[in-house]
Amino acid sequence: MRQIIATLLLVAALALAGAPAGAQQAEPVAGETAEAPPSEQPEPAGPPTSAEPAEAPAAAGPATVAPGTVLLGRWRVTGTPVDDLPLAQIRRTRVLDDRHILFETVGRDRYLNRLDDLCPGLGVYRSFAYDTRQTRLTDLDIIDVLQPIGGGLQRVASCRLGVFHPVDRLDDPPDQGG
Repeated sequence: MRQIIATLLLVAALALAGAPAGAQQAEPVAGETAEAPPSEQPEPAGPPTSAEPAEAPAAAGPATVAPGTVLLGRWRVTGTPVDDLPLAQIRRTRVLDDRHILFETVGRDRYLNRLDDLCPGLGVYRSFAYDTRQTRLTDLDIIDVLQPIGGGLQRVASCRLGVFHPVDRLDDPPDQGG
């Protein structure tokens, strides 16, 4: 009950304070279209029967997934998740749905943030803001979903970020390193 009251007070305080300095309008990642991502489908019970990586289940709960896991049918987790990203390194963001945000860094690395729970309105409005006093965006930070209204933005939900999973897109051409 205290957590609900604290969250409501935080939302009210943020609404009175105006748009946070970290307001983000999610942008498409280079080479991608804004089509709706395929819905997550849970894997059948039992071990995978092919060499294909397992698809992560859609159930809410802890958002950490193992390397090799495929999320949303196109993003393969390539390594151990990290708790934070330096703000100065975040080049672009793309909201994929109510639970997933793709972050691209200056070095073109991609991180998929898989929120612990669904964040109502995130996938519809595809816009969010954050307000942090730190130099890093962390898995403890809260984002505010923003709805465009009458030339301005209105907060419609607040949600906590998850960890940042390094990912590659399955249909990207292989790196030709040389």
